[in-house]
Amino acid sequence: MLFDSERAGDRHVFRMNIDDGSISQVTSGELVGQQGASLLPDGRFAHEMYSCSVAQDLGLQVTTADGGSTVELTAARPVDDLGYDQQPDVSADGKWVTFLRMVDDTNGAAFVVSTDGGDARRLTPDLPNLGRPRWAPDGTQIFYDQNGKLWTVAAEGGDPQVLLSEAVGLAFEADWSPDGSQIVFKHYE
Repeated sequence: MLFDSERAGDRHVFRMNIDDGSISQVTSGELVGQQGASLLPDGRFAHEMYSCSVAQDLGLQVTTADGGSTVELTAARPVDDLGYDQQPDVSADGKWVTFLRMVDDTNGAAFVVSTDGGDARRLTPDLPNLGRPRWAPDGTQIFYDQNGKLWTVAAEGGDPQVLLSEAVGLAFEADWSPDGSQIVFKHYE
């Protein structure tokens, strides 16, 4: 299991062995933070990275299971740019990462990028209060929450479709069941 914590000073990614409960630090660096890890099938993981000394997003990264090597998925932003890339989620085949590219603290869009890096492909326009994109287990679609509704969009892009509207209250932080037949989400009325 991967998790991020400030137990070593700045925020870094740690691995916990679920068999014996042992914990080891995987990422490191002074005055940088890493968080929001999503596992690839081969043990590598995608994560956010940012500066702890100046207001700067350092982009999304893919790091090896031992933390020894990191590849940049999205580029670092200029210092004091209000935008940032966040909430990566790796597809089941390990070839793609969906994420949010925020233009400020409120507005952003869902994107997809190869785990090898390269140009990111936009899935949605910039929208307010966008959150938590997640791959369907079969890789054909992605859902996300926006203003209390759950939406799906084809993995190749296209017109988003509302999955759950505010008629059922506010729905957010959803995820797919392993077989893709159900979803679980937080609900607020």
